[in-house]
Amino acid sequence: AGGAIAGLYMGCVAGLTGSGPPNWDNLCTLPRMTGFPAGPGLAPIHGSNLLPISPATTQTGNIDTTYANGPNYAKYDTEGIGVTLSSNITPDMTVKSITGYRHITWNIGIDLDGSANHGQFLTVTDQQQQQQFSQEFQLIGNAVDGRLNYVAGLFFFYEDGYVHDWVPFDGGLLAVEDSNLNLVRTMSYAGFMHADYKVTDQIGLTVGARYSIEKKHFVGGQQDLNGLSYKASGCYPPTASGALLGAPAFLTCQQVLGFPVPGQPFRYFPAGSNDREFDEFTPTVGAQFHATDDVMGYFSWSKGFKSGGWTTRLSVPIADATAAQFNPEKAQTYEVGVKSTLLDNRLQANVALFYTDYTAIQLNQQVGASPVLKNLGDANIYGAEFEGQALLGNGFTAHASVGYLDAYYTRLDPSVHPAAPDPASDITLASKLPKTPMWKVNINPQYEAEIGDGMDLLLQAAYTHVSTVYNNSLNTPLLKRPTMDLLDASVQVSFANDRYSVQLGGTNLTNKRYITTGQTNFAAGIISGSYSPPAEWYLRLRAKL
Repeated sequence: AGGAIAGLYMGCVAGLTGSGPPNWDNLCTLPRMTGFPAGPGLAPIHGSNLLPISPATTQTGNIDTTYANGPNYAKYDTEGIGVTLSSNITPDMTVKSITGYRHITWNIGIDLDGSANHGQFLTVTDQQQQQQFSQEFQLIGNAVDGRLNYVAGLFFFYEDGYVHDWVPFDGGLLAVEDSNLNLVRTMSYAGFMHADYKVTDQIGLTVGARYSIEKKHFVGGQQDLNGLSYKASGCYPPTASGALLGAPAFLTCQQVLGFPVPGQPFRYFPAGSNDREFDEFTPTVGAQFHATDDVMGYFSWSKGFKSGGWTTRLSVPIADATAAQFNPEKAQTYEVGVKSTLLDNRLQANVALFYTDYTAIQLNQQVGASPVLKNLGDANIYGAEFEGQALLGNGFTAHASVGYLDAYYTRLDPSVHPAAPDPASDITLASKLPKTPMWKVNINPQYEAEIGDGMDLLLQAAYTHVSTVYNNSLNTPLLKRPTMDLLDASVQVSFANDRYSVQLGGTNLTNKRYITTGQTNFAAGIISGSYSPPAEWYLRLRAKL
């Protein structure tokens, strides 16, 4: 409860009116705290219902239950159509058209704080709509006596949509809403080609390229309907004189505090639309060497990018929408490896080493009350993978894989790690990239046997080892997932020549529980997370009709 908004909330609960900020009484007695009109997913709040932020009001002692009394729903509707047409121009050349359209409506409500407080520390309701259209033309063929295989084409993509959030913090002290104004529109064009050429029976080359152009349009409308910035500063209402803050008397509180839109004193984003355009050339090259019919070595290099845009998550006003921009993320990836089939096809073994160099990597950083998508800096990932499958005989087979990652930042943007960092949102070069375990191991043994009269038995098991994972960029200790060893297993009996089957199985048989996702909001006094499912059992019946 040490965050800025949480501290104000606790002061209101403690009844510290008449002290503290110049207008502490306004902070605690404004409609948002005493029964303001119900917004989506938020009931009216009364002072007698307010509880302090404490373990007693937020922790049930059971990771599978909460005190949540806020919105709890999710509804996802989608419809679409896809059409693929193809025609042979010649025996060696085909033209293909791929057309798609999709429309999505998504409504969710979640009580993230899970507390017993009717004031609700952090609840979210969200409505989104999006529609998209895509068209791709491909020319596919082979030439040079079948030694050259190629595909070339053009791609077009269009989307538009909006997001409407309602997010009250700490009893409504901060009441963020965007009034259907967070609008986005994207148009993307690309031309591409990819070719594989067999130089000799042993040597093959791969060349590809894509040139992409993206045009983006955005209107930001997020605002705080409770005007917390004004009340906490002591310059309230927005039309009052800025002299309350020592500014010239002819300036209003809105002007002094930097809210950019006249007549809309609570809006964080400047009025009007914002447009950006990105273009990127992303080539790929590769080579393959077939040492024998069963062993092939390869090398590849490629470039890729993820488009830029704007974050919609603000809790302070900005004078220019460029302050909410994030730029494209770019990556170069190198990979070398060997693929093999050995011992008369009884053993498959593949090994790969790879390296990815990220520039302007896009990740979330908590800034005050807002999870902000931004370019945190540059990063490298070194990795190795092994994958093998063996026929052991007598009905036994085994599949195994091992993955290793060394992921780290090489440079941080100055805004990410300022000279005087805020411990609540600080990321350093020593921070680990989220969701990047150093080790991941899978072992999947299997046994099959005929047990007579057209009946077959199948026994399967799966062991997974995953080393420590941080679930957010801040590496919050409470959201860290420790090293885990997980076990699944099943037994299946098929009969009537595999026409029917019965399978009994279990997942997470050792009942390991761990954080799978989570977020911090120190300003609101909240750290929330979700746990993995417990041990679960299932019975599956199958029939081929």
